[in-house]
Amino acid sequence: MCFNGRYPIKNFGILLLWLPRLLLAFLFILAGTLKVIRPDVFLDNILNYRLVSHSFAWLAAFYLPVLEITAGLALLVNKTCRSAAWILMLCMVVFVIALLLAWGRGLNIECGCFGALFPLADYAWILVRDGVIISLLLWILMKTSFK
Repeated sequence: MCFNGRYPIKNFGILLLWLPRLLLAFLFILAGTLKVIRPDVFLDNILNYRLVSHSFAWLAAFYLPVLEITAGLALLVNKTCRSAAWILMLCMVVFVIALLLAWGRGLNIECGCFGALFPLADYAWILVRDGVIISLLLWILMKTSFK
């Protein structure tokens, strides 16, 4: 990628900042939208973890997808990017803890992250995927300013 014999370092830096934001925004907007479409499936997925009451699971099934969509959109706005990354980081940490607890108790469940579209029950793969997502969120937090 050369322009007049020079590498556009500044443009490459912008790409390194925006690519994770775009990727994660798409990912969380997609995940939230799939859960909004079928909240009953997401409710069942939450209940399968056996960590919370039915009433709390119901609230999470209806409000967490809206939070994911909103935070995904907020990743695309410079003024709200850091706040969105912190919110999504908290969600990811809670989810990883819930996943590890389910795995430790021998539960064979789907994660519920992408509704019924991409059912996934392989704990190792889910943890690797979540590690990549958390790493990208950390990258965003390190590289974005407080402006």
